[in-house]
Amino acid sequence: MQSTVFVSGLMDAGAKLALQKSFIPLLGKTATALLHHICTSIEQESAVFRGGRFWYAQSIKNTCWQACMSQAGLRRAKETLLLEGLIAVRQEQSGDRTLWWTANAKKLTRFFYFAEALRYAMKPDDSTFPLWEKWARENLDIIEEFKHLWPTVNRYLYFLMERRPVEKKTQEMPVEQSKSKKLNVRMVERVEGAENPFERKIKAKKPEMRISKWVEYWNSLEYTPKCKRGAKTYAQATKFFNAHRHYRAGQCQEFMLDKDVREYIGLDEINKIPRGGDKIRPEWEMKAHIEQAALAYHPEYAPKKKGFLGGLSQFLYRDGRFGKMGTLSLFLEKVAFPPKKFEDEAYEQILENIEEPQADVLENIQRVFFRASGRSSNQDLSLSEMKTALRIAQNILAEYVRIPRDEIGILDYFFPSYKHFAKMWEERVIERVWQGMPLTALDTNKSLWQRFIDDLQSEMGRDIFTGERV
Repeated sequence: MQSTVFVSGLMDAGAKLALQKSFIPLLGKTATALLHHICTSIEQESAVFRGGRFWYAQSIKNTCWQACMSQAGLRRAKETLLLEGLIAVRQEQSGDRTLWWTANAKKLTRFFYFAEALRYAMKPDDSTFPLWEKWARENLDIIEEFKHLWPTVNRYLYFLMERRPVEKKTQEMPVEQSKSKKLNVRMVERVEGAENPFERKIKAKKPEMRISKWVEYWNSLEYTPKCKRGAKTYAQATKFFNAHRHYRAGQCQEFMLDKDVREYIGLDEINKIPRGGDKIRPEWEMKAHIEQAALAYHPEYAPKKKGFLGGLSQFLYRDGRFGKMGTLSLFLEKVAFPPKKFEDEAYEQILENIEEPQADVLENIQRVFFRASGRSSNQDLSLSEMKTALRIAQNILAEYVRIPRDEIGILDYFFPSYKHFAKMWEERVIERVWQGMPLTALDTNKSLWQRFIDDLQSEMGRDIFTGERV
């Protein structure tokens, strides 16, 4: 049973028959249609020979149109063929999303042999089965390569053994030794070390769980709790990520959040499909959401107590059966509200609790310090700098309170408010800063402050804290 069909000959009548009867059961309709389109396009269109392969370029839109499938169908078909190694794809950075397609001619030829031979094995009879048996013995490597696409082929591998098991009837058991006259015992003499594939599989292996790209990406991140393949939590996480990629997480029946939770995290905005966009969330956005949510497990980010987050399955979705909090998705919550560093939380807490006079003087201090450090005005102080600057602001305000403005009118005339006093300080000190000056140099116990006070007193001729003439 030889076949001479290669990539360039898939338009032959025999090839079309094989595509219809064998490729579709093995790969599915969409993958078969895409494979047929790629092979015929390479033959008909002008292809470029690079790296030992023929490539041809075509946009996603034209590929969908010519292969008679949607973009979602094209994506599934492409993933199937890429997983089997039957095609290769590379994308160019262009506006029309041009893809370069090619077919693995050698593997496609072996796959054609397997598909054609399997037709003889599926309905074995006296005329066709010897052809299968002969071909299978000579091409065990091809069977091993593709048998996962058709698991039932394993039962036909049984006939490839050098000796077949011979069934022999044993002598009938005495009636007195049998509890039933209908008992029929048959013994099967087996070849040592061989398994009978027609025997009922009592200890059948569970089918391997499909690997989730997104769960594996979560497992690859640092500090995240890992999810083991084959576990129930792995399957649950796979379903959640698939729902999230289709803009349905938190709103579908299996992962439904309470109405108040959906409103709190703005789920409608998270699951809003872009106008004119695909109904599947782009890969870069999925990765960005996973990376952002995973920061909750980072030791430098809130919350401090990580035990509440739980494992991946609990982090993605919790129903209301295990507490009074109702349904909850910490993953979607972190997508809506990115985790914050402990430093940022402390920074925000300072800004929330700061009083107006301190905030006003803090702005004067920040402008002076940024002049010395060469920073731009749109930058912020670090947490440690903020604490130091806040302490200096409090000290400046304390010094302003010492001025006896109510008792001595001239002092009230020169310093009518703390804002005016702080502005005078900024204008005089900012001209005396030096490059690389530390923030602590602006404190009231340093030389810059004392020089500022001396200048004021020399101009007024009075001690600003006592009112006495100097």
